[in-house]
Amino acid sequence: MPDFNIIENQKVLYAVYFVYVCASIFTLFVIVMNLTLIYSCYNSICMPKDNTARAPVESKSRFGFVNKFRAHEDEKRREYAEYRMNKRNAKRKGKNGK
Repeated sequence: MPDFNIIENQKVLYAVYFVYVCASIFTLFVIVMNLTLIYSCYNSICMPKDNTARAPVESKSRFGFVNKFRAHEDEKRREYAEYRMNKRNAKRKGKNGK
């Protein structure tokens, strides 16, 4: 007959339960952290009806080349926006026919 030591079996069983409970708590912690991250990212997205969100105001840098680079980038963005607007308007005129 096999020798069953009840105390040793209970210790193993408690150890298994302890690991299971720790893994369950860790899983719940990870789920809560993921939900928190998703919610914070969702809040940082500007909704279409949100008129309070404004573009960040960039302060002037103390380095001249940085200011020139920013001015150049702003000018290129404006030119590209005008180009896209003109292209979109030309497409709309073409769709309307005449």
